[in-house]
Amino acid sequence: MYYNNTQALMLLGHVCNNLGILKDANYSITDKCFNTKMHKLIFRTLNNLSATKDINSVDSSTINNYLIKYEEQHRYFRENNGIELVDKIKADCRKNSFNLAYETTKKFEILRDLRGTFNVSEIYNPNISNLEEKEKKYAEFEDMSINDIMNHFKLKL
Repeated sequence: MYYNNTQALMLLGHVCNNLGILKDANYSITDKCFNTKMHKLIFRTLNNLSATKDINSVDSSTINNYLIKYEEQHRYFRENNGIELVDKIKADCRKNSFNLAYETTKKFEILRDLRGTFNVSEIYNPNISNLEEKEKKYAEFEDMSINDIMNHFKLKL
């Protein structure tokens, strides 16, 4: 799968701790960055809170209280342990991990967007069965920047 759950959660943790990131022109964080229903729900809530409130950070109570207005989303959040998840990602969020979380999440977003048009397995192939080869290829993927990936596919055009 073209998604790194750990890094996506780390990115959400950073956004919870600093909603200003969503307004920073140096970063483009949208719901397309996330690939699970819960991650998208949390992100959309954070995005809405950042646009409507003058707050810097949010916790699970803030998210829960916001979602109460939306019965279906609130039920999903509650039934899937959203409160515990938000508490965990905020606590696990390491100060110096933002760039890695952002870069990794964006790179996977690019691959998901381009996989119908290009053979993205040239960059990342989750179906490699040989563990050594898989680790080697993932290390190469990690060493690539967002621009490296974009340029790779621009050259294909």
